[in-house]
Amino acid sequence: MRTTRRILPSLAIFAQLACAASHFPGATWESRDPASLGLDGAWLGRLAGALGGRGCVIKNGYVVKAWGSQPEIGDWLSSAKPVLSTLLLFAIQEGKVASPDTPIREFGWQLSPKDQTLTFRHLANMTSGYGRPEAPGAAFAYNDYAIQLYQQTLFDKVFREAPEKVANDARRLGALGLEDGIEFRPKDRRISASVRDFARIAWFWLNQGNWNGAQLLPERFFRENQKPQVSANLPFTRPADTDDYLRIGTYGGGSDQVRDTGPGNYGFNWWFNDAGGELTWPDLPRDAFASLGARGNNTFLIPSLNLMLISASGDWSSFRPTEANTRMTGQLKLLMQAVKRTTPPSVSIEQYHPHDFTFSGAAEGNPFDVELYGEFTGPEGVRLRVPGFYDGSGVWKIRFAPTRQGEWSLRTVSSLKTLDGRSEAGIWCGPNRSPSIHGALRVDPAHPYHFVYEDGTRYFLLGYEADWLWGADMQDPQRKLMRRLIDQMSARGFYHEMANVYAHDTS
Repeated sequence: MRTTRRILPSLAIFAQLACAASHFPGATWESRDPASLGLDGAWLGRLAGALGGRGCVIKNGYVVKAWGSQPEIGDWLSSAKPVLSTLLLFAIQEGKVASPDTPIREFGWQLSPKDQTLTFRHLANMTSGYGRPEAPGAAFAYNDYAIQLYQQTLFDKVFREAPEKVANDARRLGALGLEDGIEFRPKDRRISASVRDFARIAWFWLNQGNWNGAQLLPERFFRENQKPQVSANLPFTRPADTDDYLRIGTYGGGSDQVRDTGPGNYGFNWWFNDAGGELTWPDLPRDAFASLGARGNNTFLIPSLNLMLISASGDWSSFRPTEANTRMTGQLKLLMQAVKRTTPPSVSIEQYHPHDFTFSGAAEGNPFDVELYGEFTGPEGVRLRVPGFYDGSGVWKIRFAPTRQGEWSLRTVSSLKTLDGRSEAGIWCGPNRSPSIHGALRVDPAHPYHFVYEDGTRYFLLGYEADWLWGADMQDPQRKLMRRLIDQMSARGFYHEMANVYAHDTS
């Protein structure tokens, strides 16, 4: 209980934390020399030569390598399926669909008795059962008849407008400043776009709905859906002929195209690297995810590196997950060679684990009165301002727990000249390997009087000591002030990086 009392009064300091947005393209993508962003241009050149076709590599919002015709519009095949799920999120925000778990029968489809529970989420996760013998959610089937049902439901029954008008609307993907626009084939409405425009859609996902400072879609939509959603234990569909009883046709392929992957690493039309066991692509960071399409149309997003690879008509060969010696993994190794660290990190920390940076200096007067902050800059331009403290043994400390995997840097700001302006680069944050550490706490916007852990997996009631915060003694000034602070934070949608709520009692 004593720990709770120490943490709660510390909340006021986190109003000073701020996140700086990634760079975004304007009328066109801006280019940067790879070396200026810590990449090896020679390896990027080898990657472009090995892939061929058309493509680009984006780092921190800048093009560091481009090859082939960037404005050429081409069919992205299955790699464009996440675009359908993006439009579903816009439909939810606009009140046209209640949630991904809304049954599609509500939009007028005469579904069979077996398919009555079929939802948008089932369609996005390839677990719909449409055309297959299983009920929705009972089996995984990489199913292009279900995708055809998905797109027809969105365009004909939800938006009720032509696909081009829906997608290019300025309230939706048109807000990304598409240079060439999105086109749809008349027959199956498969999506065509240029490399540079598909990169904008991918950058929108990597930035979780933010575009140049405007939150076009709520961040929580991406936290909830940008992850594997198909259980690793879900069986594959049983062999059977396709029963297209609605006579809607196919998006391009059959109703059972993949028999060796999907459960554990698929969700919302994306493929994820972290399947809970072996990595789907062993050479990529755990947080990588991808859209995959036939004929070499693949897009890889790596949030911890703020990096994307967009490839159209590339030489990828087949997709064989977890295997280390395939054409696909070979191409990804070239990408990782370009971002390989040339020097060892100065500090290595696991995600959410606290690490103390210590500083010495001669202070006149009371050392506890010295102001000290650490300004940390990390992946995706995240910036955290963390208060330091004097530990009573002759040193000052800044206790830092990184929220995102990747490289961070530190610069100090202090009222004491000997502490001010100190810097440290090469602070590396790796994956959290401890099942008992979930990061720090922040107010949950869905439950204003609750906290949520940084990784989103644990909740507990704020002020659960009812006799302390919510009890009869609410006239106590400290309790009244705390309650007012919580109300203000909730009313303002207080929600941001709060990785450093690690109590240190210096009284």
